[in-house]
Amino acid sequence: MEVHFEFRIKASAMKHLYYYLTGIVLLGLVLVFSLVRVPFPRNEHYVLQTSLAGSYRLFNLREHLQKYDSLKVEIRTQQFRLAEYFQQNQDTSIRRQAIEDAQKYILQNISHEIIPFWLDTAWDFNGTTETPREGAIACGYFVTTVLRHAGFKMDKYYLARQASSKLIHVLCQPESIVSIRHNDFDALMAHLHQQKEGIYIIGLDKHVGMAIKIEGEIHFIHSRKPRHIGVIKEKASESTTLQSSNIYVVGNLLANQDLIKIWLSQGEIPIS
Repeated sequence: MEVHFEFRIKASAMKHLYYYLTGIVLLGLVLVFSLVRVPFPRNEHYVLQTSLAGSYRLFNLREHLQKYDSLKVEIRTQQFRLAEYFQQNQDTSIRRQAIEDAQKYILQNISHEIIPFWLDTAWDFNGTTETPREGAIACGYFVTTVLRHAGFKMDKYYLARQASSKLIHVLCQPESIVSIRHNDFDALMAHLHQQKEGIYIIGLDKHVGMAIKIEGEIHFIHSRKPRHIGVIKEKASESTTLQSSNIYVVGNLLANQDLIKIWLSQGEIPIS
């Protein structure tokens, strides 16, 4: 009786231990999936993946890419219309208004149309994908690819491989470029809050992305390395990537009217 009773106690303890360890493992998996974007094997049309919030959904990749291709066609069509209007009118006030219209169109298009397609695209140091959510993309290639799809003709491969300061000096007027050193994140945010609505290319120690300011809200959009998360959009004031950099080089993309004129003429951006 004593042996049988002791055996039952040990068996019960082992059973409870099994449930306890199983619970810990399951809890660990839940935490991992809630923190890390996990790609799953896909068939030709669908991808099952998590968002940064940890929610799962069946993602129709083919439909996503078809919509993006349609968007690029719409962009080229609208660019051609604005370019035609700009080139056919020699009146200074009309041409100035055409430049302002182009600036507004590019800002709204990149912010509200192009970038949402790219969110959650994977990061890779050598990533150069042209298709959002398919393949991977590095930080510099993300910036140049978005701009090229917005209608800016450039050698995206050359520019993406350059130091972020070089990229910024090619795209932005020297008067709009500021450098902030010594990890002065407060100075960076103060500078951005003083600026007009627009797109700002920000170069960091070993990284580059774009800050977009609309209606007083400033978001930092970039393809980042930690845990291979990829393309994300976050509040600039809460970005640990921005906070951890020792240096910031900031340039106002849309303030460069020469660049906008090149966009309106559908010409190639010169690289000096």
